[in-house]
Amino acid sequence: MSLLDYNIIFDFINFMILMYLLHRFLYKPVLGIIDERREKIQDDLERARNERKQAEEYRSEYENKLAGAEEEARGIIDRATKKAREQADEIVNQAREEGRREKQRVQEEIRRAQNEARAQLRDEVAELSLMAAGRFLEEKLSEEDHKELMERVVAELPGEGMGDRS
Repeated sequence: MSLLDYNIIFDFINFMILMYLLHRFLYKPVLGIIDERREKIQDDLERARNERKQAEEYRSEYENKLAGAEEEARGIIDRATKKAREQADEIVNQAREEGRREKQRVQEEIRRAQNEARAQLRDEVAELSLMAAGRFLEEKLSEEDHKELMERVVAELPGEGMGDRS
């Protein structure tokens, strides 16, 4: 074997030792660092996906709450509007009822005044008639005949129909 053959064997052994040393001290740590970096990147990506998913859920929940709040606000406005209409209708109905009662009271008062006026007019007419007839018949009637005649005249006078010419 020649020197060249020993050099080849020695170079081969050196190469193998170099490969072992490189593998042990360079490739393993570099591969470990690369694996750690890959795992960290994957963890970061997974965390980002989870945070994005959670943000989407929060946004969806927020939108649902917002829609619910808008619906509730619409409901409150509708109920308030309905209540205001009901109160307005109630006030109008109360005013109408009060007007109707006042009208009835005034009509009753007018009827009462008309009846009183008729009665007073009937009494005055009877009295005037009696006075006129009494003067005419003054000498011929006694006090008792006078009262009887007055009662007959009052009874013959129209009752409710008097003065209803409107």
